[in-house]
Amino acid sequence: MANNSPKELATKKKMSCTVKSTKSSPNKSSKKIQTSVSKNLTKELKKNPISLICGIVFLVIGAVLGIFGYKLITTNDKYFMNDYQYTSNKVNTNGETARELYGDMGSEVAILFVEEEYVELGVTCICFGVDKSQEVTTKYYYREDISYDAIEVNSIDTSISGFYYVCYFNDTLKYSNVELIRNVIVVEVENNG
Repeated sequence: MANNSPKELATKKKMSCTVKSTKSSPNKSSKKIQTSVSKNLTKELKKNPISLICGIVFLVIGAVLGIFGYKLITTNDKYFMNDYQYTSNKVNTNGETARELYGDMGSEVAILFVEEEYVELGVTCICFGVDKSQEVTTKYYYREDISYDAIEVNSIDTSISGFYYVCYFNDTLKYSNVELIRNVIVVEVENNG
């Protein structure tokens, strides 16, 4: 069997790619390898355009199925704060609860009297059809009033009046840049008289 160079073997077997090596420095220490599409492949595509048309059709079908699959998987995805449920009926001297006095603020704001219990209800997070609600990180911040800077605290202490912020962070791919914030306002009980 004759010693044929790789270039001669590739030409004899009509391979779809040819490899050329070029010298980039005179000391032969580094070589660049370039690949180029063989002329035989382009000739075959010109002779038989059905393979090109089939390739384009399969590409379009794959893209449509990918979009449809993504929509199907993410149909029920959501990330929101659960509505705050008042568990205490602490009243002021007029017999009004904080909820009756200030109104129901929904999920974003909870107004409590001093010493009233705060119950953390968290968030609902469904990402790509999987419930990730337990993986949400919660941080608490407090400030005495708006003129002070917020400082991080361990939890909401309803024995101290002021403004608390409950911040929810999520590390999931879809919601990693979304931060939900619940405002908890603890107010002194009003005394008339």
